[in-house]
Amino acid sequence: MTLLAAALLAVLLVPWAVFGGGVETVVAYLKAITAFQGAYASSGGLIGGFTFFPVRIPTQLGPIEGWVVIGGAVFVTVALLRRQLTSAELIYAALVPLFYMAFSLPPSKSIQLGIWISLSIWIFFLAGATRLAAATWPQPIKRAAPLPLFAVSTYALIVYGGGAFALANWPTSEQRPDAQMLMVTKEVANELGRHISVDQCFAYVPGPGWPSSLTYMLMDAKGNAPSSTAIDVDPTATTISDYVGSASMCAAVMAYREDIGDVARVFFAPLVRQPYLRAVAQWVRSPDSGFSLDRTWRFSNLPPSGPHQLGHYQGVSLTVDLYLRTAV
Repeated sequence: MTLLAAALLAVLLVPWAVFGGGVETVVAYLKAITAFQGAYASSGGLIGGFTFFPVRIPTQLGPIEGWVVIGGAVFVTVALLRRQLTSAELIYAALVPLFYMAFSLPPSKSIQLGIWISLSIWIFFLAGATRLAAATWPQPIKRAAPLPLFAVSTYALIVYGGGAFALANWPTSEQRPDAQMLMVTKEVANELGRHISVDQCFAYVPGPGWPSSLTYMLMDAKGNAPSSTAIDVDPTATTISDYVGSASMCAAVMAYREDIGDVARVFFAPLVRQPYLRAVAQWVRSPDSGFSLDRTWRFSNLPPSGPHQLGHYQGVSLTVDLYLRTAV
């Protein structure tokens, strides 16, 4: 039956792979992973790649619940090896290594993908534990059925109530930077909209959702919007001079007064991109760039992007300038 199912899956995938562009999509994805791994690859090399998701399981399942689920999953796995469970639980168990290998092998990692691994562990534990409990204590389980429902409902109420309380008491020092970044993004988009059209481009810098949030705000009624300089850069294919050259073709250029290394403390600016962004900032301020300063915005006391105690951090202040073309 397993071979039959695999053959059926292959038959179903062939039209997508051949006629639907599936092969080209996969090849393009693998090429992008290789080209941009300097920006998205997890740290720690091979070992770090395979520990990236497991170390986050307790956080994703809960600091207490995670260890309960992990311990329970180990117990259920032993029962599965002793053939005390059915093929249904075996399928649930197979999802865990499937997701783990699929998400751990690529050098690029996303924390959100780890939720699929954590969720599959949770489902396997819940299905296996339920099967074992029903087989061991069939009558008591039937009589006690309302009790787990009440316990789960109470637990959900406590968790969501705690979350609502936390949001209602969110530190002001954490709220102000969010409002500040939203205001600056709106003002930058409005200023760009006054000077560039949808068929022109602007040279971006890392910021709160930039350049995507700016592009979205600049979109017209037909869905057209100005483009930005490339976010991802393949250092083996694009030189710094080429990148500066592409920025010089735009009608507007954004640049921080601070070094891009300081900007990276707040916004996503991996090391592989920093020489390119640093070169654009130095070029646009030179007298022969053909651009002049139009307007300036200030970010004050922004929290660092890494983990920090809520409401307590060493703030980062940044100044971003917008330059407009003055020479044709």
